[in-house]
Amino acid sequence: MIDLNVTYAGLSLKSPVIVEFLDTLPPPEIVENLNAIGAGAVILPPLDEERLSWSENDQEVTGNNQTDGAVRDSEKIRRRLNYDAYLEHLEKISDLTEIPLLTPLQCTRRSDWLNTTRAMEMAGASAVILMPLREDRWRAMRSDRLEKEILRTSVGVAPKTNLPVTVQLPAAPYGMQALVHALGEGSIKGIFLKSSSALTAIDIETISTDSRAIHDRRSDAEFVTILSSIQLLYRRVTPHIAARLPLGQPDSLAESLLAGATLGTIPVPAGKEVEAGSWARDYQEALLRWMRRKNFTSLFDLRGSLSESRRSSSLENPREPGS
Repeated sequence: MIDLNVTYAGLSLKSPVIVEFLDTLPPPEIVENLNAIGAGAVILPPLDEERLSWSENDQEVTGNNQTDGAVRDSEKIRRRLNYDAYLEHLEKISDLTEIPLLTPLQCTRRSDWLNTTRAMEMAGASAVILMPLREDRWRAMRSDRLEKEILRTSVGVAPKTNLPVTVQLPAAPYGMQALVHALGEGSIKGIFLKSSSALTAIDIETISTDSRAIHDRRSDAEFVTILSSIQLLYRRVTPHIAARLPLGQPDSLAESLLAGATLGTIPVPAGKEVEAGSWARDYQEALLRWMRRKNFTSLFDLRGSLSESRRSSSLENPREPGS
């Protein structure tokens, strides 16, 4: 029997397989099914104040308002309704299942980060994931300003709450170590690495970056960048690292763990919520098959071997034939 128990950001998880719902709040029965399958945790869609859309009465609230002032007032009402609906849904899920729930936050006002974190804790969140800047904004900012904004937001929350606080960052092949080290010094417990849409490939036939022919190449490049970032950070920073995995590639979980990640997250887009359970099972079974083949009895055993030999050929081949 292989032991997949792992600790991340102070949370005891029964598996490194994390299911991340990108756009839609999942119903409680789907979350409980993931718990039964053995997933380690569930990440809910971000509480994003700029695009909350869980209110069922948006037209009722805004349809008859014409003046700018009325529109602003109705927008405040809509956001309040959506904010409350999100917390109610979180509380409902947390009451019905034991699986840890992580809630990403995107706040528009500096004062809201800590207040929203505390609200999430009251509603049953196990940890929060701070998302200080949207990618379209950080790509337009100088790196020093970007790092200051991320650190300012994180340090304003993490030391002031009992809830484990993590941060989502776009993966980069260089320049991350100092920032992640500083986040660890500021009480951040974990880092979630996502791919960056800034990475592109060019189809030489169509002279385009949007061709379907290059979709897989771009996806592979994004994941390779994540792996490179993990290898750069492994054993050099305090926070544990989680990696967003490419869909349809179950072996990518073992690859991420070999690079030094603690967890792998499976992104679930809108409309695919019912498939989350089968995806989680596929990734977990692929990891178990590889661990059996390599005679690992636990993730602790795996990480011990990884520490002794980062480049051992006996470790770094989760995609070998027969997997």
